[in-house]
Amino acid sequence: MNESGKIRYELFFPSELNRAITHRPVAYIPAGSLEWHGEHLALGSDYLRGHEICLRAARLAGGIVLPPIYVAAAGFSAYHGSIVFSARLVTDFALELLRELEKIGFSLAVIVLGHGGLVQQEAFEKAADIYQQGNQMRVIVVAPESLVEIPAEAGGHAGPHETAQALVAAAEAVDLSRFDPTATTLPRYEHLDREPYKQGTSSAGSDDIDRHMSATQWTWEQKLPELVSPESGEKWMSEAAEAVAGRVNEEMSRLE
Repeated sequence: MNESGKIRYELFFPSELNRAITHRPVAYIPAGSLEWHGEHLALGSDYLRGHEICLRAARLAGGIVLPPIYVAAAGFSAYHGSIVFSARLVTDFALELLRELEKIGFSLAVIVLGHGGLVQQEAFEKAADIYQQGNQMRVIVVAPESLVEIPAEAGGHAGPHETAQALVAAAEAVDLSRFDPTATTLPRYEHLDREPYKQGTSSAGSDDIDRHMSATQWTWEQKLPELVSPESGEKWMSEAAEAVAGRVNEEMSRLE
């Protein structure tokens, strides 16, 4: 922890920021989204979960957490409330953000995918690969769910794992009384043009977008409310943060 005790970028004064970067030049980028997660989860649950994972990882491994971003590549683009961008825009945005972070003095940028999926991961990994070809700052893209063991019945989009983490990150983002396991018809915006969402992604990513935008039905884990609690959320949130902190410590040991 730096001498100011702060970890959120937006709360630093300039002189404090300079000293904190000198102490531990690590920037965490919570890459979230605003998208449909059923009726029981708020639209910003990925945004909120990713931010909380980064805050906890920074307390463990040091560094500074940027405000979470919702410039996210296509996942559940056609479902109610989702605000989604092309992979091309996400990659371009990430490249400019990385440029600014290196300008400020960071040595390691850690992009934490609160919102995942093939297209999102491709977009940020592409930015990381491009950026490191001609610059000094190290960039890693971390999907916390890939670093920890999640029970099969708890996984999946808007499932028990994500719901429990959101409960810990921001309790007001979860309302289990709204959960209806029989509500299997997806609330969709019909007749969307898919091509804008596909810009800048791979053929596999394009197929993934087609699959999501063609879906009309959703299957819920029937026992979701039973698997969601502050205790389960705390466990899964802590495991994710510890895993991210572990990656940061590994990378910094290589750089120092």
